[in-house]
Amino acid sequence: MFALTKNGFAQKLEQYKQAKNIFIFLHITPVKWTSGAVDCPEFQQLLLKYPNVRAVFNGHDHEQDSIKLLENKIPFMFDGHIGGSWGTYYKGFRVVELKEDNSLVTYLMDPLQKKNQATF
Repeated sequence: MFALTKNGFAQKLEQYKQAKNIFIFLHITPVKWTSGAVDCPEFQQLLLKYPNVRAVFNGHDHEQDSIKLLENKIPFMFDGHIGGSWGTYYKGFRVVELKEDNSLVTYLMDPLQKKNQATF
């Protein structure tokens, strides 16, 4: 993993534009869906240029355990505990399965019960 500036991020997305799938991990959500997010429309538009960006995983908003869609295209996944032990009442984790047909299945484990399954 590596940290990038805005231009560096654009260069990396361009470098891997032929990759089948790109998964992005961010600390702070760049869409103002939550109280801890920072709205970054330019970054959102950059991600939307690359159809191989399959999902964005978010930290920072530890009370969130949902999926929010950027323009009905890119799922932003919250699991409540990425990078911390506080947040949601349960101490679960998110599972992501990339299927042979290139569909993506994700769900949370709570920690023994599957919840909030979604397919993209």
